[in-house]
Amino acid sequence: MDTRRSLRWTLALVLLLASAVPAAAQDADPPARDGFWGSLGFGASPLGCFDGCNSGMLWGVGGSLKLGGTINPDLLIGYAGKSWYREQVTFSLSSILVQIYPGDSDFWLNFGAGVANAFADFYESIEWGAGGVVGLGYDIRLGAGSNWSLSPYTDFMVATLDGVPYTIQLGMAITLH
Repeated sequence: MDTRRSLRWTLALVLLLASAVPAAAQDADPPARDGFWGSLGFGASPLGCFDGCNSGMLWGVGGSLKLGGTINPDLLIGYAGKSWYREQVTFSLSSILVQIYPGDSDFWLNFGAGVANAFADFYESIEWGAGGVVGLGYDIRLGAGSNWSLSPYTDFMVATLDGVPYTIQLGMAITLH
């Protein structure tokens, strides 16, 4: 039950942080999202599991790499590699990702599905399974008309591995559109 309470508090914190984008950072002109795009992010990330996990949430380092193409200014499709690390334990997801910008905003939602894996020094091998990700973020442009942005983001990842692990990445990315 503590894991569910931790998840609720973490999600509440994420929603609070996501709603705190300063009004000064909002620009009437949406960024030019065209062609290739990419993003590299890092941040803090708790890891938990829905089934059979007695250790509660473990905090580690989260990372994200996204690369893809622009279908239209409001729709991006590409690859997302997301990973969690703490000491000798890793949890990773490689997925096909869809990123949507509702309206003419810099706010975005994403979702994806792919292959997940986990490794710990006490395992005999890497465990593989299916995984998924949903997330949200905001592009804060680095100058008027710039295609470079700082992008605070939150991603929720889950996998079909033993214990059904999940992680919530709270990070900051540098993004190019």
